[in-house]
Amino acid sequence: MSKFSIIVPTLNSNSVNKLVNSIKSQTWNNWEVFFIDGGSPKKNINYLKKLSITDNRISFLSQSKSKKGIFGAMNQGLEMIDKNSWILFLGSDDILKDSFVLEKINNKINALELSKLDLLIFRGIYVDAKKNIFRREAYFIPKQGDSFLNLDDYKKLIFRGYTPPHQTTLFNGNSRVLINQYNDDYDISGDLELFCRITKFYKLSVLNSSLNIVTMSTGGISDTKHLLK
Repeated sequence: MSKFSIIVPTLNSNSVNKLVNSIKSQTWNNWEVFFIDGGSPKKNINYLKKLSITDNRISFLSQSKSKKGIFGAMNQGLEMIDKNSWILFLGSDDILKDSFVLEKINNKINALELSKLDLLIFRGIYVDAKKNIFRREAYFIPKQGDSFLNLDDYKKLIFRGYTPPHQTTLFNGNSRVLINQYNDDYDISGDLELFCRITKFYKLSVLNSSLNIVTMSTGGISDTKHLLK
């Protein structure tokens, strides 16, 4: 029975309620979510605190001063979660694609016996502020269906410049992948640094799937154009 731990850094978000609704509407109920707030207005904080009081699966934490930026907030969440779970990092303006996302992922884990894999990489859709599709899909590799990747396969894709969005990637809490957490010295490229760093792990095992799990808003810090194209 899969459990999902969702970590959400927040700062001045006006649409976090949409994310909350997309999580609470899930047909698969074995989840927990941690909101790590970096200093939002009192109205936002009170909303998140009220959620944590009314639903024991939801937790609110103020971001520690020793944890820097969005990746520091992610690391703080990692210190709180159930390590026997699948970990998903979401932005406060993102939403799960539909009410069956976690159930679909659980069914796939059981059907394909994925419980010992390090990473499960899915797909997402980017939308702009008006909810128009900005980029049709975000994915690691374009291949349809499910495919298993070993360490060599993964290295080749990273070398070619492919990086999966963290919002579409589930990390096995029992894996070594997140043992050293994110490097919060990076303001933008923390994802890239982590996904490169784990190429050092012996026998890394990954599933790449064309299942679409999340709708992501553009304009966040991780969406900044930090690479020349």
